[in-house]
Amino acid sequence: MTELLPWLGPLGDPAQRVFGPFLLGGALLAAFLGRSALRSLFSPATWLHPSSVLDLQLMAVKLLARIAGLLPAAIPALALVVAVVQGLDAVFGVPSIAAPPWAVTGAYTLVLFVAWDASRYLLHRLLHAVPALWSLHQVHHSAQVLTPLTYYRTHPLETVLYLARGALVTGLVTGLFAWGFRCAAQPLTLLGVNAVGFGLNLLGGNLRHSHVWLRYPRWMERWLISPAQHQLHHGRRCQRNYGAWLAIWDRWAGSLEHAGEAPDGPCGLDASELNHAPDDLLGALLGPLRGWFGRPAVAALGLALLLVPATARGGDVEGEGEGEGEDEDEGDVE
Repeated sequence: MTELLPWLGPLGDPAQRVFGPFLLGGALLAAFLGRSALRSLFSPATWLHPSSVLDLQLMAVKLLARIAGLLPAAIPALALVVAVVQGLDAVFGVPSIAAPPWAVTGAYTLVLFVAWDASRYLLHRLLHAVPALWSLHQVHHSAQVLTPLTYYRTHPLETVLYLARGALVTGLVTGLFAWGFRCAAQPLTLLGVNAVGFGLNLLGGNLRHSHVWLRYPRWMERWLISPAQHQLHHGRRCQRNYGAWLAIWDRWAGSLEHAGEAPDGPCGLDASELNHAPDDLLGALLGPLRGWFGRPAVAALGLALLLVPATARGGDVEGEGEGEGEDEDEGDVE
């Protein structure tokens, strides 16, 4: 059975948001909410909308770019892990920390998940706050309808930023645990994916990009971002609920908004805010780069990132990745 998974593409890849069981989990939750929620999830008007067509086109473009070697499928973190271990060894020496393997595994899994989530939140805030980055992130927010494939609706350069973020965080956290516990540091995984991320994806991760209004009890939304809260982020007032899974970052920063009984408006951006036509593939790829003229350093960095050879084929530790993440850790691109 497992040997058939690679032939199913993203549907057969546990590191993808649209892994078959994750989609099934979302559909079952929608069915539990009622017939109207299930109809909303499978609405032909949504899936055949020009905005959804652009989602598919961007997925295809990034796949072709990876095949051509113009876009990395992953950025390896091994070199950073080795550098961290060697650096800490040189400064502090080789530690002799004794701990039960189950405790090390549990701590490593949890710390890695929290670090990934915090870094996603930070990068997401930067994508909204820095004009050059916002020009890229507009591609994701220009979606006029939401389906699970909207997760992959990102500019290729934004995808590279999320991949670099993942490699940096993985390298630092793994290096720290490898130094402290040497070979004993192993994460808890399910089908090769971080167990925490796997469980959250299974329990409705795909409803975040949908029109199924699933909100959590108010106390729970203080800790976990509900699908409805993420849909609020895709509204015209998108300066809220930046978090991927954990709500604590938004709560601390004052950007957390609880979901009400129903959406407070349509998703997408006003036409005056967009740097590209919302359903135009060429515009989505080139429009965000127009604002970079006059910023040669930023443009050169973006071009260099785009041309990183796609050599290493590493898995996304959280089962997300473009995206996102693809991981795509596009991360949960939000």
